[in-house]
Amino acid sequence: MDIFYFFLIIGIILIILEILFTTFYMFVIGVAFILASIIALIFNSKLIIILAAIIFSIIGCFIIKSYKLSHKNNGKMLITHVGHKVEVIAILADKVRVSYSGSFWDAKVLNCPLDNIKIGDIFIITKYDSNKLEVERQ
Repeated sequence: MDIFYFFLIIGIILIILEILFTTFYMFVIGVAFILASIIALIFNSKLIIILAAIIFSIIGCFIIKSYKLSHKNNGKMLITHVGHKVEVIAILADKVRVSYSGSFWDAKVLNCPLDNIKIGDIFIITKYDSNKLEVERQ
């Protein structure tokens, strides 16, 4: 019965650690240890319980790895910035600084001279590439 508690506690600790590291592997291994603790209630052999934990962990990690490989985004952004509104907070020599998504961005203004822009004007993002914004008047 002691091995039941050992695997159960280790499994719970791994699941709690997953919250800190967010790799999802620790969660799967924690679940594997909890399943092994359930097997410990049925079998008294330490070898069977350890092998069960190892096999469950390997299967779970393999499933995660294959899922991650099949859902790779190839470096593309999941969020599209085009079409979102931004507010001008500063006018610089050849660009404007805008407030967008909780931070400040430098943006190139299209189809509008900088002389006609005031702080507080609203623009729309027309292009986003490598942390560079291009905006147009709304």
